[in-house]
Amino acid sequence: MPEPEKPDLVWIELHFETNQSQSEVNDYVSVPRAEWEAKTTEERQAFIDEELDTFVSNIATWGGEPVDADQVPAAYLKDGLR
Repeated sequence: MPEPEKPDLVWIELHFETNQSQSEVNDYVSVPRAEWEAKTTEERQAFIDEELDTFVSNIATWGGEPVDADQVPAAYLKDGLR
């Protein structure tokens, strides 16, 4: 009996979960099998990392900036320093 053919695509699940709100989101991307199999392990991981960066950027925003000490919640201030 012949071996079953491999699907023409490799599917990759992307997963994002927040620890704070315990919510999670999944997405799936596909890569042509020939392209995937031609990649090294490092290239495969780089591909997944790039897809994850895009995925997370599309579902979440983040940032940071300096703030005055009076904007910091008291629980974060050590030894009452302001």
